[in-house]
Amino acid sequence: MKSWPGLSSWRRTGLQFRLICFALAIAAPMLGLTITARFAAADTAISAERDLLNLRANVVARTLAHDLQIAQALVRTLQDNRWVVLHESEGCRDFLKGLLMHSSDHLGDFYVVRLDGSVACAQSDVDPAINLSDHAFFAAAQRSTTAIVGHPRVSRITGRWIWPVALALRDPEGQPVAVVSVMVNLSRLVADVTADWERLDASQVLVRDVAGRITFAWPERDATGRASIDQAQAGPEGESDELRALAPLPGLDSEVVVRASRSRLLAPHYAALQRDLLVIGLVLLVATALAWLLARRLVLQPLQRLKDATEKMISGDVEVRCASDAGVREFRDLSTAFDTMAERLSRRMSELRASEGRVRRQLARMSLLDQTTRAVGESLDLEHVFDVTAATMVVRMPVDFAAVLIHDPTDQTLQIKSACKGGEVVLGAALRAGQFVSIDQNGLSTCLAGRLVYEPDTRAVDFPFPTLLASMGLHSLVLAPLQTHSKVFGLLAVARTEAESFTSVDCEFLRQLGDNVALAIIQARLHGALKMAYDDLKSSQQIVMHDERLRVLGQMSSGIAHDINNALSPVALYADALLENETSLSDKGRAALGQIQRSVDDVAETLARLRDFYRKREGAVEPTLIDANELCEQVLEICRARWHDIPLQRGIEIHIDRRYAVVKPRLPGMLSEVRDALVNLVLNAVDAMPEGGTLTMMTGSQHGPNGGETLFEVGDTGIGMDSQTRERCLEPFFTTKGERGTGLGLATVFGVIQRHGGQVRIDSQLGQGTRIQLAFPSGIEVQPSASEASPLHEQPPACRLLLIDDDPISLKSLADVLVADGHSVSAFDNGAEGVQAFAAAAGGDQPYDAVFSDLGMPRMDGRAVAAAIKRIAPHTPVLLLTGWGQRLLDDGDTPSGVDRVIQKPPRLARLRQALASVLAGRA
Repeated sequence: MKSWPGLSSWRRTGLQFRLICFALAIAAPMLGLTITARFAAADTAISAERDLLNLRANVVARTLAHDLQIAQALVRTLQDNRWVVLHESEGCRDFLKGLLMHSSDHLGDFYVVRLDGSVACAQSDVDPAINLSDHAFFAAAQRSTTAIVGHPRVSRITGRWIWPVALALRDPEGQPVAVVSVMVNLSRLVADVTADWERLDASQVLVRDVAGRITFAWPERDATGRASIDQAQAGPEGESDELRALAPLPGLDSEVVVRASRSRLLAPHYAALQRDLLVIGLVLLVATALAWLLARRLVLQPLQRLKDATEKMISGDVEVRCASDAGVREFRDLSTAFDTMAERLSRRMSELRASEGRVRRQLARMSLLDQTTRAVGESLDLEHVFDVTAATMVVRMPVDFAAVLIHDPTDQTLQIKSACKGGEVVLGAALRAGQFVSIDQNGLSTCLAGRLVYEPDTRAVDFPFPTLLASMGLHSLVLAPLQTHSKVFGLLAVARTEAESFTSVDCEFLRQLGDNVALAIIQARLHGALKMAYDDLKSSQQIVMHDERLRVLGQMSSGIAHDINNALSPVALYADALLENETSLSDKGRAALGQIQRSVDDVAETLARLRDFYRKREGAVEPTLIDANELCEQVLEICRARWHDIPLQRGIEIHIDRRYAVVKPRLPGMLSEVRDALVNLVLNAVDAMPEGGTLTMMTGSQHGPNGGETLFEVGDTGIGMDSQTRERCLEPFFTTKGERGTGLGLATVFGVIQRHGGQVRIDSQLGQGTRIQLAFPSGIEVQPSASEASPLHEQPPACRLLLIDDDPISLKSLADVLVADGHSVSAFDNGAEGVQAFAAAAGGDQPYDAVFSDLGMPRMDGRAVAAAIKRIAPHTPVLLLTGWGQRLLDDGDTPSGVDRVIQKPPRLARLRQALASVLAGRA
């Protein structure tokens, strides 16, 4: 709820100020009534004065209008008797005097003025030198045919305020001959009218024209002697200190104004108001002084004593009292109540001090418990938890001995995991870490049941453990159980040199500490178990990730191998055909074609080995006997461009250091695999020597842990490897060559060694080069290969063959070599057309004897072709050529309707053998 904005400020004021405000609040209505009454009387006086001024203005206006009308009648009378006025000067004066005697007393002089401005006749004597020809009123009268009324002015002749009325006298022809003028004496008129006015000094009579210009003011001078007509030029009534009344003059363009001074009228009322305010102020001052004195004596002094006592109590003096007989009864009661409150507060403060002491001691225990718990919980090492627990208890509680004992349920003993002493206590060997304490012989079963044990004096206990403590000067003992989920797994033993030195609070603290230490121990154990599980999981994860990398690599390599095998098929077929059919080839040409054949075989073997990155080889490998020295020379020849030609173009030289065994070492193995492994090692060695160096090729044999070993070693003097690179260099996709490397070189070498049952040994240091040694077992018996065990198949008889392959180069090369063997060949680049041609020939005189088909083709693949051929002619053999041939054979996934699967790239001998075999089976 919102309060009045000034209320908070009012509440902060003192009592004296409030009493003064209260007195002012009482006097304010009286003061207001007095001021209101005086102002009401002033308003009444002003209203009455305004009515009186209106009446006086009307009286003056009526009198003035009456006299002006009489003056107009007189000048018209003179018009009718103009002969007297114009011809008899004495008769004119007597005539004028006679007229004035029978008219108003306010009419002044009569004048007859000739046209030249001289006075022809006057009521009284006139200075002959006076001439009125330049007077505007005289000129206006000559022009007018009726009587005209001028404006108030001071007469040139008499020097009095007059209001002239004039009429031109004309001859029978209507021409003006003179001007007769009658003057209304304004000064006399106004004096006669205002003679009986009260407060005449406060009133003034004015005449002003329609333009608002003051033409007459009476009295002529004010109290200061200044001309009244000058002071009368004032603004409207509301803008000056005056009251005004207006009365128009009928038939004239002027009006009468009667005004009075407002300040003079209100002066008596203001004086009375000042007297009243002075009296009220004096009364209010006396009342306020009395109220202030009484408040100080009866209220402020008792309140001050109460305030002083309260401030002392706030400062901490609860023994202060303020009982007093002075002041009013209410304050005496308040002082008595304050003293009663102070007495109760004193007793309460004593109780609070005692409670505060207990709370402080409890907080100290809680702080010690928190510090100990934090110190224990900051470590996840179990042994460190034991040590920190014992050391913290000795230092912070403090105690003279602390130990952590863990229960061994197998032999019912407690093992001391950590023990710590304080002061001058000397621990014996029986209380050191690692020692065992019997449970039953020392009465520790009670504590192992989950109850805290307190021995106030160990000298009074017969069990060996307390007796041992007593012999070392430790005379009081507390055993706190370490338990979790109501299962005790150890004890916390704490001892002091003084007997009965543990209080109930200490025992409760040790019980709580035992619970927290137990949680810390359980947490450390769980952390250890989780760390072990995490390490196992990490190891398993790395194995899974490694296998997954190999699986992805195998999937990628499968598609790549298919495309490469397709590309190599024409090379292999044409090379075989050239070596067999072209007798005019030179020896160098035949050597080059032989190298091409070996390279094609190596590539095919390499592609086949890509499967071994993600799956084990199925079936036994048939090794051949390999000449290690000759193989090294073949590898150097294959890599000559990399270690000789290209570096020389850049001005770099790489020396070859051949260290072959004198006795040629021979080993059984897959020649292409071992050759590829050595090629990878040579290429890596060349890349490791960007500035040139020495490449070492070494062969040898030795007796290893598993029998005889044939050794290949490739070394360089290049940049070398650090420890981290050595650990990861055999992983697939790991490379230090950036975008140039694939990360498969050493991984391929490692796969070859694993398949041959050998080992890879790496010796490398940064800046000192690298030596990689391949150790192959040499005790494997070499079986003759199938080609060596049986003679070659003879060339099959000429027959009509259907070839289907979507690769035009592979299709043409296959057709060429088969046509060269004397066969009739029909080639189609898609399965649908090939099946249509086969169906057409099957119904004629020259059916096809066999069908060669690729596996992967758009729209209609090799499986669909084989199925369609078998539906048309079930006995016609179908031979499937594919880059996935070996995988289909290993997986047992030979398509239905296929009689023989031939791995691309096909060799001419293998084609002839397969064709002869299926034709023989058909026969």
